Amino acid sequence: MTNESCEKYPTACNEYGTATKGQDGALNTQYFNPASVKASTTNNYTGIFDMSGGAWEYIMAGMEDSLGSNKLASGFDASNNSGFNGKNSDSSVVSNGIKLPIDSRYYDIYKYSTDDKDNSRFIFGDATGELGPFKSIQYKGTSPSVGAQTRYISSWYGENGSPVYTSHPWVCRGGSPELGIEAGLFSFDRRYGSLTYSTGFRLVLAF
Repeated sequence: MTNESCEKYPTACNEYGTATKGQDGALNTQYFNPASVKASTTNNYTGIFDMSGGAWEYIMAGMEDSLGSNKLASGFDASNNSGFNGKNSDSSVVSNGIKLPIDSRYYDIYKYSTDDKDNSRFIFGDATGELGPFKSIQYKGTSPSVGAQTRYISSWYGENGSPVYTSHPWVCRGGSPELGIEAGLFSFDRRYGSLTYSTGFRLVLAF
């Protein structure tokens, strides 16, 4: 990854926006507006809502538990993991949890890495490999009280694109509502594997 200035990616740097209650803001979708369809995938009421900015949501994808194992890590450690059986990044083991599906078509496994900026392991076909090139930029912060921070973005809409690594082996998507334009349909980040106040999941029926 290379460092880029806010001048080159101005929309990715302007994280903090304002909007009037009951209207859709230029930067942040306003969920107070009952007539809004901006949060719909099809821009109408028949679409799927909250794919962007509703919450960070885990997907069935993560890093392998050790170099070359091709086995999905359960999580970071004994206290911070997905609850699926398997080895954690710190080599502790979850053995009394949930068995992973036998068929590996139901989840993606990324190659092992200790580098939190290693974007060479993305997979084409799961909306990570397609999103490059990736950049590292400085941005202003998500509120007036938050100073400049480094953010990793993809070339698609300047959305967040942080790869998994040993401390954060599970993939999540979407973004929480306070993130402004850092959230998005193509935004992805990494987590321990455990639930947090801003990270959940959703069930999808495929038929």
